[in-house]
Amino acid sequence: MATSAGKVKVTLTLDLEVVRAYRLAAARKGLRDNQVVEEALRAQLGVGAMEALLKAAPRMDEAQAVQAANEELRAYRKARGKAKP
Repeated sequence: MATSAGKVKVTLTLDLEVVRAYRLAAARKGLRDNQVVEEALRAQLGVGAMEALLKAAPRMDEAQAVQAANEELRAYRKARGKAKP
């Protein structure tokens, strides 16, 4: 999951309910808090999808890969929204 870009320290203000949820998730998974937050952000932002597309379809340039990843993310969000009760 690490990238060549390295790590940057950031400060965020989050809802207490969100903080409790990611800390609980981290404890259950045996991970550090920041690892859980990074996993969630990567999933929400489609970072993994873009990386997978770049590896699977090397003929795409970066702009095409970003566009394809965004389309996949929109489709995922649309499908997830329909699945909610």
